[in-house]
Amino acid sequence: MANAMLGEIRALAFEQLPKEMTEEGWMSADGQSLVRKDYPALFKLIGTTWGSTDPATFNIPDFRGFFLRGWDHGALRDPDTKSRKGKQATGDGDHVGTVQPGAFSKHTHGKGLIQFAVDGGSGRFCQQVAGNGLGPVDDASVAGGEESRPLNVYVHYVFLAGKKRQRP
Repeated sequence: MANAMLGEIRALAFEQLPKEMTEEGWMSADGQSLVRKDYPALFKLIGTTWGSTDPATFNIPDFRGFFLRGWDHGALRDPDTKSRKGKQATGDGDHVGTVQPGAFSKHTHGKGLIQFAVDGGSGRFCQQVAGNGLGPVDDASVAGGEESRPLNVYVHYVFLAGKKRQRP
């Protein structure tokens, strides 16, 4: 795989890594721990950005089940950068490797003359009572799936860790 760069991420349309890729150091992006002395060049690049189980190891990224999002890097396109949590080295906020929990945007539903709203992210439905603010709704029904998500397809994310250093 010519022109591959250490730490590169690729999305594959197949599940099993071919032997040629594993021989070059490609791994599933599954968060596995690597020994720092076995992959010194990679450790120098990513450190413990993706976590570590002990002082002798570091983790590669774990992208299983995640949608990847480009780093905001101060562009202010992500209004919730402060909610992003880091593993170790990066800290929280606007940094590569931070994770953001799922969210469902605030919204209202109209039903005739009564407006329904989600109460400040609590997940409780409320109804507006003629000029008296919001009151709880006892008979609100819940619909939908287990998560909010765009139309999507599974891919196999792989990560180039490089060849394991041979120690004497």
